[in-house]
Amino acid sequence: MFAIDAKLEYEGNTLALAFSGRIKERVDVDPNDPISSVKLRVIGFRMSAQADGMTVTLEQNDVDVDPKSRLRMSQSFPPNSSSAMSSHSPPASRRLQGEHRPS
Repeated sequence: MFAIDAKLEYEGNTLALAFSGRIKERVDVDPNDPISSVKLRVIGFRMSAQADGMTVTLEQNDVDVDPKSRLRMSQSFPPNSSSAMSSHSPPASRRLQGEHRPS
């Protein structure tokens, strides 16, 4: 995953950061539509960016207990699928490493 020009406010300053990282999801049965869709449960999320000698890390601190995203078969031939990812995920832990001196 990439998030270019993401704005982060820190100690009264706004930083424009370029985050990169990954998301891992587990596939679960969709009880409402087991034939043509599955539920996706977030089991890992981590993104980092660097600026002014500081590393900013956003990281999931727990497994998503309620799968909110769905991957659905939208066309059988040729095979095609669509995915909708929910923006509601467990709180992420945040770490700031290094030293930041506002200019």
